[in-house]
Amino acid sequence: MDINHPGAPDGFEVTYRDLPLGRMRARTLGRHVPGTPDVVLVQGMAVSDYLMPALACLGEWTRAHLVDLPGLAGSGDPPHELSVREYGQAVASWLDATDLG
Repeated sequence: MDINHPGAPDGFEVTYRDLPLGRMRARTLGRHVPGTPDVVLVQGMAVSDYLMPALACLGEWTRAHLVDLPGLAGSGDPPHELSVREYGQAVASWLDATDLG
């Protein structure tokens, strides 16, 4: 889906975290609501913009984060070609670094 689709959000926060398996970009929208968990969306392989309308919808009722995997979309290059397991480890590292609980 095109980033300019009517469902795409405006005013999202962009952060970068340098982690062991590479720099990871996250786009965040919404606000934390006590008693409601933040939601984390993880892109499929290579692209993530198609998830922006979903980020907008989720951001209406909680804080939502769209995470780009190392070497893909808006993130930095990993130190080597990553396996599926290492992509999972990268997401786990991002979750630990953000302290979402």
